[in-house]
Amino acid sequence: MSGNKLDEAGLLFQVLERFKNVDLHPDRVDNPTMGTIFEELIRKFNEALNENPGEHFTPRDVVNLMVDLLLAGDEDLIRRRGAVLTVCDPCCGSGGMLTITKEHITEGIRKNGDLLRPAINPRAEVHLFGQEVNPETFAVVKSDI
Repeated sequence: MSGNKLDEAGLLFQVLERFKNVDLHPDRVDNPTMGTIFEELIRKFNEALNENPGEHFTPRDVVNLMVDLLLAGDEDLIRRRGAVLTVCDPCCGSGGMLTITKEHITEGIRKNGDLLRPAINPRAEVHLFGQEVNPETFAVVKSDI
């Protein structure tokens, strides 16, 4: 829901009022957490509008599973010295699939700060490409990446 739509619905002030005292500085909130916050806001707004939130975002647990399936069987190629990889998401939404794929490859999988699985190849060069029809959402992806 854009700022104009929120204003027309009389909700913009209420939304801004809720966020005015929240410290979202990058030193306090990392990129993955900000992505989760963004997706949760989309879900809540869509529920309030009686829309299906699944049309607008994919939960992080589902994205992690999809990435595991995407990379399965290619670990030997990804582990190669000097590996250069391209990840493309033609309907990237807020970019979760792109960033999580890169994290799985170069950083490993973490939950609540604990390393669940090490990186496949921390030295891999991973190039991310995505497109999104919604310009506001795509701006979030570009700022995150």
